[in-house]
Amino acid sequence: MLFGAAEAVHGAHGLVPEPVDRAEMERSVALGRAAVTPETWTSCTAEGTRMSVEEAIAAALEGAQSAAAVTSGPTECARTRGSG
Repeated sequence: MLFGAAEAVHGAHGLVPEPVDRAEMERSVALGRAAVTPETWTSCTAEGTRMSVEEAIAAALEGAQSAAAVTSGPTECARTRGSG
C-alpha cells in the first residue's frame, strides 16, 4: 500500500526520488513483490494510490508499531494496516 501511496504523491507533485533513494526503493519494491502474489501486489498498490497523505502516514505508523509481517492473501492490505 505505501509504495502505491508514495507513487501517487510523487506523481501529483512532480517529485522524482534522488538516485540513492530510488535504488533503495527499487530494492524494497522487489522484496515486497517477492513476498506476495502479483494479484495481491497490484491490489495493495492500487489501494495505496487512493490513500490521502494522512492515511498513508497513519498506516506507516501502525505498521511500525505492530511490526506486522507481510503475508499473502485477500486481506493482506488490511493486515498491513493492523486492521485485519
